[in-house]
Amino acid sequence: MSPPKLIGNTPTLTLTIANSAIARKPAGSRERRLDDPFRDIEAFIRFASVWLAAEKVTVSQGDLARMVCWRDALFEILTAFINGTASSAALAVVNQEAERALSIRRISAELTIETAVCDSFVELLVGMCLDELEACDPTRLKRCLRRECGLFFYDKTRNRSARWHAEDPCGWRSRGERRNQDRPV
Repeated sequence: MSPPKLIGNTPTLTLTIANSAIARKPAGSRERRLDDPFRDIEAFIRFASVWLAAEKVTVSQGDLARMVCWRDALFEILTAFINGTASSAALAVVNQEAERALSIRRISAELTIETAVCDSFVELLVGMCLDELEACDPTRLKRCLRRECGLFFYDKTRNRSARWHAEDPCGWRSRGERRNQDRPV
């Protein structure tokens, strides 16, 4: 029997990567924008530097293409999981990268797990996402119910009743839209 999953183990990197495929409407903006950290090599280097705390990150065009493919498959898997369906093609893509990520770990003489230096940061990011998903409670992964949003989030409420990824703006906007629909014309 595995130990119970704790509420606080939010898969932050995993959700950040999956949500990077969704166009968002920033506060004060009238139009939606896609702020994709994998749109070009410079954006990917900035993204990888933040998450990996690496001083010098080198990324090839192939790494970028692999990361975009992995992100799209992760997005599809999370969507399928939340909807209660299966996605075997996306699972194959994610697991192919997962096999590479698993091969970079080893145990030391002090019985600690070490991550070997590898040629690509894709394996490190994939490995970190796998660790997050293993440590979280997957039944708490949800999608924002506001039609215009749809971001993935991790429900930390005790009774698992969160409906929106954030109260501001989605909770406020959803309630306002509902009030306006109920109002007689």
